[in-house]
Amino acid sequence: MKQVYYAWRTIVNARSTTFIKVLSLGAGLMVAIVLLTIISYYTGMDTGYRDYRKLYMVWTQPKMENESRNPSPMTFGPFSQHINEELSDLVESSTVLTNFYSGGGYFKMDGQEVNSTGVAADSLFFTTMGIEVLKGNPSVELARPGTAFVSTNFVKENFPGGDPIGKHMRFFFDSEDVEIVGVYKSLPPNTSTRPDIVLSMPTVYKLGNNYIGHGWNDQLAWQTLLRVKKGTDIEVLNKKLNNILQKNRPEADGLSYEAMARPINYGVFEYEYTRNMIVILLSTALIVLFIAILNYALLSVSSLSKRAKMIGVHKCNGAGKGTIFSMFIAETTLIVLMSLVVMVATAALFKPMIAELYNDSFGKTPLPDKIIIALVVMAVTIIVGGVIPAHIFSKIPVANVFRRFRERNSLWKRILLFIEFAGVAFVMAWLVMITAQYIYISNKDRGWNIHDKALFMFSRYEPGKVDGIINLTRNMPYIEETAYSAFTPVWGHVGENIYNDEGNAMFYSPYDEISENYIDVMGMTLLQGRAPKNVGEAVVNQTFIKKMNLREENLLDKNPNLTVGTDRHNRQRIVGIIKDYQQSFNEEIKPLIMY
Repeated sequence: MKQVYYAWRTIVNARSTTFIKVLSLGAGLMVAIVLLTIISYYTGMDTGYRDYRKLYMVWTQPKMENESRNPSPMTFGPFSQHINEELSDLVESSTVLTNFYSGGGYFKMDGQEVNSTGVAADSLFFTTMGIEVLKGNPSVELARPGTAFVSTNFVKENFPGGDPIGKHMRFFFDSEDVEIVGVYKSLPPNTSTRPDIVLSMPTVYKLGNNYIGHGWNDQLAWQTLLRVKKGTDIEVLNKKLNNILQKNRPEADGLSYEAMARPINYGVFEYEYTRNMIVILLSTALIVLFIAILNYALLSVSSLSKRAKMIGVHKCNGAGKGTIFSMFIAETTLIVLMSLVVMVATAALFKPMIAELYNDSFGKTPLPDKIIIALVVMAVTIIVGGVIPAHIFSKIPVANVFRRFRERNSLWKRILLFIEFAGVAFVMAWLVMITAQYIYISNKDRGWNIHDKALFMFSRYEPGKVDGIINLTRNMPYIEETAYSAFTPVWGHVGENIYNDEGNAMFYSPYDEISENYIDVMGMTLLQGRAPKNVGEAVVNQTFIKKMNLREENLLDKNPNLTVGTDRHNRQRIVGIIKDYQQSFNEEIKPLIMY
């Protein structure tokens, strides 16, 4: 305890130096802990399932003669059933599901939209995923239409203190009545598929073509997950998955598919954006923490000439090297604890900005994980930042009490300063580069006018709702014009395969469904022709034309007809060409067709 007392007296007497140490160390700890917590959130993605290492997702890669697309986590509806029937020697169980996003008219309760994400799944969903069921029998209830299970979070929000079993919801724009028949434990926030409602698959099948097809010749609109048995060879599994796929969906119209089973958390590291983000955050966290620790160590060592006599006095009173060493470790620990208070206060002050920058991944990370990360960072700070000055001070001889101590400009001190300045220069260069990139992206011509635009979303499935909202907004005095589309340049588009007159797949292209005035309102550049006015008319961008191996000059003279997607009735004749516009700064410009 004496070491702690002397350390505290030293901290109190050197108030100005202590203030600088606490402030700089607090800022460094905050940046490091926040960034490491965010990294922990993303690297722990999809690990909240029971025995998650045995859980795999089936990815599907479409292939055409002239184009090979990236694998997608979506596949065909019947895949799961065939896996359960034909691969029981390798797979414990398999399930199929499809997502419903929050709101959008999918779920209503007491006439109000339920703002919860849901999935439709078969009776093996909970068994396969490894999610704990608290009430109900999913193997029976999810096999019949008109039933749903809800999460504990859903119960807490919608039935506080009550029992949801037996309550009813309306599904798919009031077309179906759904009874709540079970409750399951909510998944952690860092889970890709985290539904609050699990709807029985027969309820979706009952809708037929009003929702999405679920046959082998329909869209890649379903997710297939499987739980492998212990010792399963994934390469053997993939071969058998492809056997099932080729048998039921052989190559047709120049389009074929390949299937592969990948770990449930594979998708997190599949995207270059996520990988780059983790590397950048980790590098920043370590560099900032390293600079803060070195800064603390140098501030401590710089007081060597002032504290040499005090150390000598302690040694004259019987203090050994170990005592002096532990005294400085205690001093470092106290300053780190004080810095922790500054860190918490600063993090609370900037909490909204941190949440906005990183999708609140810091706030969603469980408290125990934050505590563990904070303890590890503090331990590293105490060990590295405390050991350097403690080792130097403990070696001061007793003779310094009786003679003037002159601090030497040692080589090691120059090395420490060089390392610290190099780290600061690196961070400053990084900030300059990021700022330059931000300015470039902010001022780059996107190919459409982003200014004076307001975006709002509504369900396009409800009859009459679109026209009603369009007419309402057009009559507002502060709105110049209103247009609508199925997707937006801000979030990007989904795509379909493009087929020629012979019915062969040529390439994959994002598409959009737009109003006649959409191109004009969005400020896009119409290079040739006109906007689509009637059903069966479309405009395409310049990249789309290049994919067709045609020239812009004579494209409209040919009046090519195309089929978009597997619906052979979705025939489109090109009546206009628009200038390419930037859909994403992370990817090359893609072909686009709008009708």
